[in-house]
Amino acid sequence: MTAKPPKTSATTPNTQSEAIAKVTFDEVRDSSGNLVGKNSVTFDRTLNFKGTAGATTELWIRDDEFKFTDVTSDGSGGWTKQFTLPEHMPFKRYSLNALEKKPPQSSSLQYIFVWATETPIIDKVTGKDGLIQDGDPYDGDSLEFSGYAPPGMEVEAFNSDTSTGKKATVDRDGLFKLTFDGLTAGNFSIKIRAANGKESSAFTFRVVLDVELSLDDVLESEGGPSVPEAGTTDKSQLIIKGHAMPGESIQLLNGGAPIKDAVATADPGDGAWKILLDVTDGDYSLVAKADYGDEEITKPPRTFTVESTIKPHNTRVYDSDGLIEDNGNTPYNYVIVRGDAALSAQIKLKINGVTEPRPEPTDDTGKWARLVTRLEYETTYQFIAVADHGDNSESNPWTITTGVLHV
Repeated sequence: MTAKPPKTSATTPNTQSEAIAKVTFDEVRDSSGNLVGKNSVTFDRTLNFKGTAGATTELWIRDDEFKFTDVTSDGSGGWTKQFTLPEHMPFKRYSLNALEKKPPQSSSLQYIFVWATETPIIDKVTGKDGLIQDGDPYDGDSLEFSGYAPPGMEVEAFNSDTSTGKKATVDRDGLFKLTFDGLTAGNFSIKIRAANGKESSAFTFRVVLDVELSLDDVLESEGGPSVPEAGTTDKSQLIIKGHAMPGESIQLLNGGAPIKDAVATADPGDGAWKILLDVTDGDYSLVAKADYGDEEITKPPRTFTVESTIKPHNTRVYDSDGLIEDNGNTPYNYVIVRGDAALSAQIKLKINGVTEPRPEPTDDTGKWARLVTRLEYETTYQFIAVADHGDNSESNPWTITTGVLHV
């Protein structure tokens, strides 16, 4: 009797090596034909892949799980693929494999290498609030630069052509990080230079002080005086001063509307700005609006009136104890009446409706004062300043009452 051989079932690959033996990823070469060995570095963007599979087999070429190109093997099972890495594919460590498009979807072992750059590249600059862009202002004191350079090489940061002293060693995947701290106000132009002498393009930014937007003063001239809040001026040109984020611009508004050409750029150091503003007769309500960020507006508005011929105003009455409130009382029978009017002009004082003939001159700031004596006791007096020129305009009235005579 002839012994029968034992029955066996159809065999299938039961190990990884058997499963992937159908597809291989054998080599990577650069555009000059040089071999890019496994776990080595290439600086070439154009690469040639080579491997084997079954005859006329459609394959995906993948980086880990990401399918980025495909190829079909020839009749003998060999396949080659030239591929130029596009801009959106980053410098990094690649783990390539070939995968059959159709079942059983056998795949090759991974072919690992690093695609890097010989010339440093600044990829990201991160500040306290996130990424900043080239040319941006920045109000923090620390930034992190990250990017790409030759693996294992030392890189150094330069501000223009001056070393910052900041250095780092590029990691094995071609990535570097450099932290700049202790930044002070000023302009920066940072380049990353590698030990091979190659350097990145410059990344520029401006460190600025965190200056609050303000409208600080309204001046009649560079040396003053200021136009008081709700005051009056007869000047045809005023100087408006304030502060804003250094290097940024502001727009001056009057009554909420932009004033033509009333734009200023804040000083890049301290953020001060100044506008020479031509004005005409009328009421003004000025604010400064930031042309950056959330377009903040200064509050409250700075208000004043322009009168080419200043009418008398701000009339007040004083006694030996100081200001007498309007409709107030004084124990004295003499007072000093003060006020403002046009510069180097004259006013006349109207008392209880009767204008005195003698004028009172104003000084070179428009101020005047008159001593009034022999007032009757227990009597109410109203004082008004009347311009001794033009339309004889009148000031605000100021009323007082004298006290009882003590014998």
